[in-house]
Amino acid sequence: MSTAISDSSPLIAFSAIGRLDLIQRTFGSIIIPQAVDLEVNTSVTSIATQARRWKPVRADWIAVVPVREGPILATLRESLGAGEAEAITLAIELSLPLLLDDLPARKMAVRMNLTPIGSLGILAECKRSGAIREVKPFVQALQNAKIFYSDWLIQKFLNGMGEI
Repeated sequence: MSTAISDSSPLIAFSAIGRLDLIQRTFGSIIIPQAVDLEVNTSVTSIATQARRWKPVRADWIAVVPVREGPILATLRESLGAGEAEAITLAIELSLPLLLDDLPARKMAVRMNLTPIGSLGILAECKRSGAIREVKPFVQALQNAKIFYSDWLIQKFLNGMGEI
């Protein structure tokens, strides 16, 4: 297992369904920037308010770190939210995997030669590793918690997982 950097989306998604343990099983530990800590633990984000069972996210395997101001962060903040900008900056600085769901942020991460892993990617890895037998119940739980994925994406994902 390795450490990863996360923005708020996967944390809120897995918290909403009571399964933060799946992130820990996959990565062991994660690092979140201070902006993400604020998003998931002190402020009420639109994603968090949509997730019915959202709770603050705190665990000994989640480290909160400051992000140094610099040109990359400044540029990212022009087009992304604070959490996404700081998470991408940390992933670049620390050369660690990036957990990210937000589509514009994922596109930016790819342009910066990163390979973001989203909540569905975490579920796929959990299935491959044997931590879960099927992804479909978790996808349904995420949808029930008001975590949005397009129908096209869900169908493509479930088909790729052999669950359609």
